Order: sequence, then C-alpha cells, then structure tokens
Amino acid sequence: MLQTEATTALLRLAWICPYFPWPLNSGGRLRIHHLASGLAGHELLLFAYPSPDDAFPDADQLAAPAPFPWSQRRCLPADDWRRFDEPGLPSSATRTPSALNEALQSAHAQRPFDAVIIEHSYTAGGLCPPKGVPLILNEHNIESEYHRLRALRTRSLRLGIEYLAWRRFERRTWPRMAAVTAVSAADAAVIGRAGHHQAHVIENAIASDGFEFHLPSTRRSGEVLFLGHLAYEPNILAAKRLALEVLPRLRRRHPHATLTLAGRCPSREVMALAGPGVQVLADPEDVRPLYRRAQVACFPLELGAGTSLKILEPLLCGVPLVATRFATRGWSLTPGTHYTLSERSADLATSLSAVFDAPQRWDSQATSGLAFAKRHTWSQSSTRLAHLVHSVVKSQRGKPAPGRPQHVHRAE
Repeated sequence: MLQTEATTALLRLAWICPYFPWPLNSGGRLRIHHLASGLAGHELLLFAYPSPDDAFPDADQLAAPAPFPWSQRRCLPADDWRRFDEPGLPSSATRTPSALNEALQSAHAQRPFDAVIIEHSYTAGGLCPPKGVPLILNEHNIESEYHRLRALRTRSLRLGIEYLAWRRFERRTWPRMAAVTAVSAADAAVIGRAGHHQAHVIENAIASDGFEFHLPSTRRSGEVLFLGHLAYEPNILAAKRLALEVLPRLRRRHPHATLTLAGRCPSREVMALAGPGVQVLADPEDVRPLYRRAQVACFPLELGAGTSLKILEPLLCGVPLVATRFATRGWSLTPGTHYTLSERSADLATSLSAVFDAPQRWDSQATSGLAFAKRHTWSQSSTRLAHLVHSVVKSQRGKPAPGRPQHVHRAE
C-alpha cells in the first residue's frame, strides 16, 4: 500500500468481475490481479461470476481463504440473470446475475463500501450498485471499436448494427461513472469524445519474475511461437493465418521450421491445425519455458481491441518479434528498433526466414526491446490506480451519488 498522506486511510472496496480472475492465464486476469495488488493493504471484496470457460470452485475451494490480493471473494452463479432489455442495446451488456446484486447490497448493508470498481463496461449493464457509492470502471478495451472492425472486415450488416448498439451502450455508461480507466491514450480519447472527461490511462504492463533474457544469436530451435487466448476470434484468425499461409512459405526455405500455437481453451478450428510442423499446446501452466525454447515470436493480428500484453513477453525474453502494426497497437514500439514489421503473409514468412538465416543480426533489436519492456511495470500501473481510487473517494464523499452505470430500465 502506498504510504502517502492521500493513501493512508483504509478503504473498503467492492470489485466486480464478469469472470474469475484466476488462473493468471489471460491479459484480463493479469490486469485485474496486478492492479488489485496495488491496493492489497485495503479491504478488497471480490464479487465474480463465471465466464463460459470458467470452472466453478468446489466446496473446498470456496471454503479456503481468498487468494491474494483479495480480502474476501464471493463466487456467484450465473444462472439467474437480472435483465434490462431495451431495443438498440447489446443484450449481453444489459444483464447481471441476480445473486451478485443481492450479495453486493447485503455486504454494503453490513458495512458501507467506499467505492465499487467494475471490470469492463458490459458488467455494468444490469448492476445495481449501492446508492451514493462512487463507481470506477476499468476498461480493458473499447467493445464498440472491436465490433466496428469486425463489421468493416466482413461487411456484415448484422455486425454493423451490433457495433452501433455497443457504441450507444458505452456512451450511456461512461458518463455515469465517477472515473473510467483506459489501457491506452487512443482508448482514452474515444471515451473523452463520448462526453466523459475523466478517462485515465493506466497501461497494461508485465511482471518480469522468472523470465530469462537470451540473445537471438543463442537461439537455434527453428520454432515460431504464437501465444494467446485460442478461443478468441482475433487469435483464431491469426493462428489459422500462421499455420495455413505463413508456415508453408517458411518451410520452403527452412524445411525444419515448426510452429507452436499455445494458449487457453483452443477452439476446434485451432485444434484442427495440429499436424506436421504445427503443435497446439492447450492451457500451458507456465509460458516461460516456451519463450526459452522459441527462436522467434510472430503475432499477425488484424483484429482486436485494447492492447496485447503478450507483445511485451518476447521482448522481455530476447525473442525476436515479427508482428503486424495492428498487433502492436497502443504500444510506442518502433519498427526496426524493437520489432520487425510485416503485414502480408508472404512478408511475414520472409521476415521469419531472415531471423533463421542470421539470428545474430537481431541481438541489437532484442536489447532495445528488453529496455522497452522493462519500462512497463505493473507497479507503476497499480500505483496510478491506487492514487485514482483515493482521489475519487475523497472527491465523492459528501456528494450525491453519481448514478447507476446503466439506466436501461428507465426512459430518458
């Protein structure tokens, strides 16, 4: 806990999460864990319900003490939803498990919360927060921007309508928060243009514990590595592109080149890519051995939102990074200095081949990448959030409630 005059008061905080923030195998879970760790000296009550790929804790797990940094955890079933259906709004963003609302109100009645922290705007749709308690929204990405890119890519009218629904929902949600955080200046600007002027940039970062740096000149495995949530559409598309378009071109020049697709919950499409030269590694417990073994990392993303935490990992380990410009969005990375920029599949294969041909040529780039990654630490980001929380609590005390995050049940 930060020892400053502004942050010495012990706070009681409710933290609302639309999935269990463990294990630490995704960017969202890592962000929640590390930002909450910066407030670990306070009383943090986690209210979470499972996502479709979450396993609900058994009785023994629920009886065990809450894992760090949580003081208490309430794991709530997602089988009875409180809905506020309204035309023109995304249905997945206008519902919250009734058990969560009941547990939140009950805990507040026992002892009032100083603030409620909400992960993702879509969690706010059916939420009934305690009256008079300031709400802080931690945006991991701009959902409407993701749907806009999907609509442009497919030229789908249905996806275009979905994009408009998300944009309308966000523009109604953000202004009702006491504060909103964003992962990048670009995302903060979107929030600001929507009429909310308290968008605070709290960047994603990396925890360097256990990662080992090895220069590219020492790497000779012939292995290309791609890491990500393999049930997420942008990562599925990237994995298919690597296996079906990039790797065959690379193997014409380097017949022994291999591709490892690693990440949680691989979709059937991704599992079907396994074969000669392609390994699909589901739910790795530890990614550090993968980076020690890889000769190069490749991230050919063309779709997504927010920023990708996985971009920093190869830089921290000295693994040469070949990526599209979109994959590095939100990071001030310089092509040629920190990574190799390639867009077309043929160019990606050429860049990968160049790393295999003369890995020592990437030693300087790896050293620059390491310096960049070390400048982005979770301690800095968690400090910013801690200061923001204290500032919001201090400014909101004695003021009227900022309002519910999403009044879809009221006429405006």
